[in-house]
Amino acid sequence: MSKEAKSIDNYFEELNKSLDDLNNQLEYLKKFAKQTLTEVEVINKAVDNICKSKPEELATPTMEEVATYFEENNFTMSPERFYTYNEKRHWCVDGEPIKDWKALAESWQKTQRNKGGR
Repeated sequence: MSKEAKSIDNYFEELNKSLDDLNNQLEYLKKFAKQTLTEVEVINKAVDNICKSKPEELATPTMEEVATYFEENNFTMSPERFYTYNEKRHWCVDGEPIKDWKALAESWQKTQRNKGGR
């Protein structure tokens, strides 16, 4: 075998080793991602179970109620953002149902003002 042929063989051998290493890394990342997704699903189910067990008297507002309240109180932040954020969290804070969404909205508004935001 000529020197050039050996050099090409070495190149492809190194390339195959690199590809094997990349495949091993990819398999590890797939396992890690799968494990992480499973952990996230478990956490989400736990939060759902906690929040779904909230008493019925803690009714959550509609988007229209939030928008009306924001307008009546001249809030500068987006009622849609507030509503969507809390809806995604099943109207819970730290796993506990929100008892007074209006007080929470006022707190958000104060925080926005202190940050100088809208």
